[in-house]
Amino acid sequence: MAGTHAQIGEDLGKFARIHNVLRLIRSGGASVTIDAMDQLRTEIETVFDADDTHRKIMPAVMGVVDFMKASCDQGMVLLRQAIDIWARDYLRSDIGSTATATDDIFRDLAENMLIDSQDVLEVVITTSSVTADSDNTGDGTVVVYDEEVIEKRDNDRIQDENFVVQCVADVRQNGRTSGNELFAIQGDVHGNGPNAAAAYNEGSSENRLDNGDFEDATATFPNSWTITTDNTTGGLSQETTIVNRGAGALKAVADGSATAFDIEQPETSFIGYSTTKLKPLTPYLISCAARYATGQSGTLTIQFAGTGYTPGSTEKISQAVSGLTTSYQILTAVVVMPKSIPSDFNLEITWDGTPTATHILYLDDVVVQEMTEWEDAGIYYAVVPGATDFIAGPGQADYFTFNTSREAEGTALFQEMMTLVTNPNITNPDVWLDINVQLPHKSSDGSANYAEADAG
Repeated sequence: MAGTHAQIGEDLGKFARIHNVLRLIRSGGASVTIDAMDQLRTEIETVFDADDTHRKIMPAVMGVVDFMKASCDQGMVLLRQAIDIWARDYLRSDIGSTATATDDIFRDLAENMLIDSQDVLEVVITTSSVTADSDNTGDGTVVVYDEEVIEKRDNDRIQDENFVVQCVADVRQNGRTSGNELFAIQGDVHGNGPNAAAAYNEGSSENRLDNGDFEDATATFPNSWTITTDNTTGGLSQETTIVNRGAGALKAVADGSATAFDIEQPETSFIGYSTTKLKPLTPYLISCAARYATGQSGTLTIQFAGTGYTPGSTEKISQAVSGLTTSYQILTAVVVMPKSIPSDFNLEITWDGTPTATHILYLDDVVVQEMTEWEDAGIYYAVVPGATDFIAGPGQADYFTFNTSREAEGTALFQEMMTLVTNPNITNPDVWLDINVQLPHKSSDGSANYAEADAG
């Protein structure tokens, strides 16, 4: 009886393919390249999942592939142990490191390389814009920060990953206050991250500003703010009808002066200052809601100021009023606090650029909040409430999505291996080779922000 030679040949071909992969893994030369075991698994399933007879054979065939993968995983564990020993017993003393953890020793190595003018290649990181689900009830937003706080460059821990930030506790169901809804974050590589709360309400762990929502008004408005300049017609006033949230907003009517107004709030007046001061080298988010009426002119600026401190170009809200509308829109800026925070540190709000007389600017819900760090994923994030509260369900909870990606570079294989041995929080061997170590690097344009000279 003639055999089904095409099928027999295909079956034998897959057995030969497994043998060849095993042989190459075991003794292949430097120029040998082989497909991944996941590719091998896909090819086997195509053949041995074709009919009932072959399906009976497939478990035994897959057992070979599973054993190969398990063996490689165990090899990664042993490799990690070997490099741990090498880092502690050789590298540490060679570079004069005082660190004891492997990841800290390798960070010292990277700094050592830069000091010695060794070239360390840059990994290009991209973080997408945050997208709100079209069915969201709350009209706020989420802001993500993806840089190292000292060097202010892309965080090398970041990898290809998709994220969801979802409301899990709201006013009606979980006892949260309005503007303080709780959100959870999840990534498809790192799993669950730390929760973060929207920070509209005043508090040492929420909005640090006193009367940032301009709800309080007595004879001198706005309360808790120092008025440095007020060239507005009739003076700065509280608006109680055209508001974003609550019952009050700041209203300014320009009189044609170069600066319509300048108000400040010192850090010493922040909520909870006596026990919770601003943290050096920590990202904070400034946010506000702003709109115009009767005309668009001048520039709204919200920034920190203090002796010897100059904010970076992106570390402030600088919004041309011509870019606003007659509806409130949220404006944000991430600020990394300086290593040494001046004693006269303050938040300053100005409307300058010679706004045209009779033009009106409305400002509401100015917030300063500490961003939530997810160290393993290499990001910080913060939730900014809008005019309408977020909801957690039942059914459709409010959520946001974004993703991070990284370009492959010539040292990718080395960096993948380095993460294996420097990231003790990753326990799943399947993702070890997809995660990259956090290492300082030289910027491709020569502008890496190190105290030492650029490595070249």
